[in-house]
Amino acid sequence: MPRSLVLLAFLLLIPTQASASSHLGPTISVPDLSESMSHKGKKKGKKKKKGKKKKRGKNAEPPPPPDADDDGIPDDSDECKDEPEDIDLFEDKDGCPDTDNDGDGISDDADDCPNEAENKDGWSDEDGCPEADPALTPMSLSATLNDGTTLSGTLRRLIAVDEDADTDPHEPTQLEITVGESELFNANWSAVRALKAEKKKIAVDDFNCYSEGPPGIGEDNVWECTLDYPMRVTLDKSDYRGTHRVSDSKQHRMDLQIDGLECEGPSCEAIEATRTLSVYLYRMIAIKQLEDEFEAVKSLQETLRDMHPTQLKSLKLAPLPE
Repeated sequence: MPRSLVLLAFLLLIPTQASASSHLGPTISVPDLSESMSHKGKKKGKKKKKGKKKKRGKNAEPPPPPDADDDGIPDDSDECKDEPEDIDLFEDKDGCPDTDNDGDGISDDADDCPNEAENKDGWSDEDGCPEADPALTPMSLSATLNDGTTLSGTLRRLIAVDEDADTDPHEPTQLEITVGESELFNANWSAVRALKAEKKKIAVDDFNCYSEGPPGIGEDNVWECTLDYPMRVTLDKSDYRGTHRVSDSKQHRMDLQIDGLECEGPSCEAIEATRTLSVYLYRMIAIKQLEDEFEAVKSLQETLRDMHPTQLKSLKLAPLPE
């Protein structure tokens, strides 16, 4: 068959097949799977939400136990339900506030050592801190100052203070003594029986003043004035029994802490306030920071003159009766 006839027959059949397709009998409907799947997905999602709500309900925390004083300790364990515990690392689990942790009779808010009991030794018993044993054996004391003040009591502690040095106060057990012109030795304070000032009046040439220079750039000079104040010491129970000269230049000031103090005279108010007699046994010292040399030296000399009346004129020590 010629190729042109075949092409013509094909073109004539196309519309016939198209119209025949519309008359092929009953139509078969195909379900929309995408819609069905979307419904199933929604259902599954709802089930998951319900499951989560149900799960949260099972794991919900129970309400906290009753705590009337709101101190974090439940009432069934709190021995003081109406008083909150003071959390201070001392018996904090019983629920009761502890106002005196160490039981020394001094409340914690006034106790410098709230967890260490005061040892009630008659010295500094108000601070709440136990004192170490004194470096020297306590001795009875009686003294007279240059201004006529007299005092007596028990020497409990003796503290050495170097005012011109960056050192901590310490308790000396010995005193440096000069024997003759040059021989030095250390005498135990327990052997000291008396101290007596060599000078009663201050002379102009007793002062020694000098500048240590400025402590920092742009600061005023530090001036220091000293006043010789030699003391004689009488020793007992020593190879050097007798009276010698104190030569303890490094220990400028001695603080004699006195218990059972009895005092009479113009200096008593200051002594009774601290139960401490501050004296110089070798050389008095005063320090001031000032740029002007004349004003500094004048002020320091006046300070030393004011200090002189409160210095020892004489002192006696004796062992306490057993």
